Amino acid sequence: MENQITTKGMMIDILSQRNFAKQLVGEGKDYDDVLNWLLAKDYYYDEDLPYPSIKELTEDLNISYSVARRLISCIYNELSEVYRNKIDYSIPEVEYIFYLTFLGNWAYVKLKNIPAPPRVGEDIVIPFFKEKIQTDHFYIRSVKHIFTDKKQEVYIHLVVGQFNLYWNMLRDEKYAKCQMSRDEYDSKDESTMREKYGLRWL
Repeated sequence: MENQITTKGMMIDILSQRNFAKQLVGEGKDYDDVLNWLLAKDYYYDEDLPYPSIKELTEDLNISYSVARRLISCIYNELSEVYRNKIDYSIPEVEYIFYLTFLGNWAYVKLKNIPAPPRVGEDIVIPFFKEKIQTDHFYIRSVKHIFTDKKQEVYIHLVVGQFNLYWNMLRDEKYAKCQMSRDEYDSKDESTMREKYGLRWL
């Protein structure tokens, strides 16, 4: 099935990479006015700003919808030509967010410049909130990366206990066969879930 690319969708994608798109300004292209209008505010990452509409753009710049679509499409295609354009796609910052939870207690730890980024299955000792969480020993269940045009955010889900390859394969199998609910699959209560499926916790 052919994907229908919309003008609104292309515009939002451009807004999401504002810092990259800025590097296209001043190249003498006929889309400069449209691009400057789109980049005037941080519509994508500022939660207080709603997305602009195509109608607002056409009225402010006194252009037709067809012209707006053509110019937005040109900008979009230019951004996608990563081997031909001269855009520096560097992301200068990385932030690691550790989510710690046990028996209904939770805490977040934000770290930067970690010498050795952790990976799924590795054991982790974080003593910073041991009194609140009631433990400082965890393993990494999952890692999720979120990219913006300024920062890479790495969300690390920690679970109390030790990594067990068999248990994690069983979780995936049970969930894939609809024998485990999504809530159970995402459950932070490792001990209860392992006992339910006849496995030792530690």
